Amino acid sequence: GNRVVGGHIGLTYNFGNELSAKTLVTVTRNFGNYFLEDFNPPKTQGYSLQEFTFQKVRSPLSFTGSIGYDFGELTQNIGLLLGVKYVLFHE
Repeated sequence: GNRVVGGHIGLTYNFGNELSAKTLVTVTRNFGNYFLEDFNPPKTQGYSLQEFTFQKVRSPLSFTGSIGYDFGELTQNIGLLLGVKYVLFHE
């Protein structure tokens, strides 16, 4: 199995009644695994996500945009998400 020590923080917040956001950040120290590869010295890796959602008050329609970025000594990745959500039935 992999040997990893890490920390994670996440925040959700609003800008008025129509715009919300989510921020996630994770940092890890990776020590390799017990069977195949030992990282000496350990490798540091970071993962992040920023997301925004726009929804008019009382509207069943919302729009989401997200960007994720992974960085460090293991990988460098970036990803984008655009989404549309329509709720047919409200409780």
